[in-house]
Amino acid sequence: MVSDDEIRPGESYECLVIGGGPAGLTAATYLGRFRRRIVLVDAGQSRAKWIPVTHNCPGFPDGIAGVELLDRLRQQALLSGVDLVDDTIHDIKRGGTDFIATASVPIRARAVLMATGIVDTLPDTPDAADMIKAGTLRLCPICDAYEVIDGRVAVMGPADHAMKK
Repeated sequence: MVSDDEIRPGESYECLVIGGGPAGLTAATYLGRFRRRIVLVDAGQSRAKWIPVTHNCPGFPDGIAGVELLDRLRQQALLSGVDLVDDTIHDIKRGGTDFIATASVPIRARAVLMATGIVDTLPDTPDAADMIKAGTLRLCPICDAYEVIDGRVAVMGPADHAMKK
């Protein structure tokens, strides 16, 4: 983990990765393995934290919890030389040939990779979070469809949107 005082003004990274979910952490890890100077900034809101168990990750045939997957991906990114920063990017501007991102401290990088994911709109029910933890409410058709093969499924959402998914 990199603290604010370790990011020196004027210092430039080759790439700033915004978003610390599986996609952002994987991208940062690969870039780090290519010996690039990488910083990943994450606000800690990855929807992967909600996954009770996923079987959609190669290498984990018995499944892995989203929180554990994120922890392992963060450790691997660190081993690849990636600087991890827990913060929020508020603005990005061009500064000459670099980008300058505004967070708690300015971060300068030649390239920016956006891996911010999506934000789910939960149903208006007080127990939605408990249903997600129990695996009875699923949010991602890519991740979750396999888990309910041959089971009964209900689609919840506005008809014009839900039926298209």
